[in-house]
Amino acid sequence: MVVNKLAKDADTVGQLKTLWQYVSPNTKKVFLLILLVMISSALMELVSLGSIVPFLGILTNPSELQYYFGLHYLYNLSERDDHNNIVLYAAVIFIVLSLVSAALRLINLWLNTHFSARIGSELSLRCYKVILSQPYQQFINQRSSSIISILLKSIDRTTTSMLALLNIVSSFLVSSFIIVGLLLYNYSVTVSIIFSVLISYLLSWRYVRSRLVKNSSLVEELAIVQLKIIQESFGGIRDIILANTFGIYFKKFELSDVESRKVLAENLFLSAFPRYTVETLAFISLIAIGTHFSIHDGDGARTVIPLLGIFALGSQKILPSFQQIYTGWSIISGYYSSIQSVIDIITLPVLSTEYHGCGKKLDFDRLELIDVSFGFTNDKYILNGVDLRIDKGDKVGVIGPTGCGKSTLIDVILALLKPQYGRVCVNGFNLYESNEPSLNDYRSIVAHVPQDIFLFDDTIAANIAINMIDNIDIEKVIVAAKRAQIHDLIISLPNGYNTVIGERGIFLSGGQKQRIGIARALYQNCSFIVLDEATSALDTATESAIIETLSGLDASVTTIMIAHRLTTLKYCNKIIYYDQTTGRFLQVKSLSDITN
Repeated sequence: MVVNKLAKDADTVGQLKTLWQYVSPNTKKVFLLILLVMISSALMELVSLGSIVPFLGILTNPSELQYYFGLHYLYNLSERDDHNNIVLYAAVIFIVLSLVSAALRLINLWLNTHFSARIGSELSLRCYKVILSQPYQQFINQRSSSIISILLKSIDRTTTSMLALLNIVSSFLVSSFIIVGLLLYNYSVTVSIIFSVLISYLLSWRYVRSRLVKNSSLVEELAIVQLKIIQESFGGIRDIILANTFGIYFKKFELSDVESRKVLAENLFLSAFPRYTVETLAFISLIAIGTHFSIHDGDGARTVIPLLGIFALGSQKILPSFQQIYTGWSIISGYYSSIQSVIDIITLPVLSTEYHGCGKKLDFDRLELIDVSFGFTNDKYILNGVDLRIDKGDKVGVIGPTGCGKSTLIDVILALLKPQYGRVCVNGFNLYESNEPSLNDYRSIVAHVPQDIFLFDDTIAANIAINMIDNIDIEKVIVAAKRAQIHDLIISLPNGYNTVIGERGIFLSGGQKQRIGIARALYQNCSFIVLDEATSALDTATESAIIETLSGLDASVTTIMIAHRLTTLKYCNKIIYYDQTTGRFLQVKSLSDITN
């Protein structure tokens, strides 16, 4: 597809406007200070440029001083003092002005880099908050490598683009002030030089614009591919070692990495190459101007030297500014797709992420699913017309063949998935239509123990008290561990509850991980505990001990467990099973009812 250059440029401006809307008011106020420094820096550049003319005039003819506004006092001084001293005074003034100008440019650079970092941090936090607040189904439908790429890669590129934009503004102000000064000094020469330089940049931009936008999409895609390869190879390292498939993953990574760096290298070249053409053109123009005035102007050196001096210094200041504007816009265009990825995230609504904590926020009485149907696509439902009721204190077992939708049913019960049809009622109120109780109120009383326990690289105590790691009640941790039948194992370790278990609990067995997950649920004192085949990796004796513990909990605690052994269901007073004849989940009171 052919890219419309003007449309894409307009899109880029629109992208930057959208990003600016999500910058905090305090940060926007800081920009006003930066803008003031930019203007001061540009004005100082003009002053330092203007000082070169009288300085060169002094070198060739000290009497020229009487014709420059504000410098006639030096001319009066020259009548009483040595000519060399006057030159020295003028040189000192010129050097001071140059140093002040350079200092302002350094301050401007420092402010720009820190300001862009501040914006990057705000955008990153906003993206992370938005992502975490999205519905559970959004995570199921989205590839994790894509989300990670946005948080780690796209945000950084967007921050770089914001820095490039600040440099564009700063360079535009500097070049504008200098052009005005040069126009006042010599209109015709300035117009001819600026016109030729601008034409060179515009022709270059016409050539590279579509390529930069195309490369931006390719860079974004390759970043996601690389993260996907890394995740798959690290997650499946055991199988890779056993199957000796190192070469396959290495080749995949090599192809994506080499291609990505080629594209980035091309973008760097495209953003830098006009500089050398324009500098050569400017140098030739200066020689041509000097030659012309030397031949056709009767004053000779008196006219040519100041003219060449001011345009040489002007070129030394203005050409980097032009190049920075071109490079900055090239960077922004080269990261077009990355910026759009960030915008796609930050413009999503931030859903409520307030954590109410476990306790007595909701006095749970009953949960009802009334004619509930759910599917990840509208043309195929996993759950069809489910009707069930779970009362306070019930011990409920869920059983059915693999792939029948047991985990999906649990996610609906946990209010992680919203059904397309039917009602999910808590204490008689529709959970998705009433704010009493709210979703957060309900979720705060629920603890979930999945088959694949999420553990992080920290101590056992911190993993058990996952939602309260800043204020761990170690006595409560020990009680929960004892009830989960893992206390004896923990105290046998060299560091006990302070033992670091490694990333994703790499130093623990599958059964040990599940018992920590169960201890975590017990630690939270939630009144509704859901176990999604959480005892599947345990031996029969340990599983029986934990089931007995769960069955012996306070009568107000409701428990749901997906079972893979029928013996697990003997403690349940209600059973939800998948009826293969009707293709629906049905609720009965005992195993005998299923048999019958």
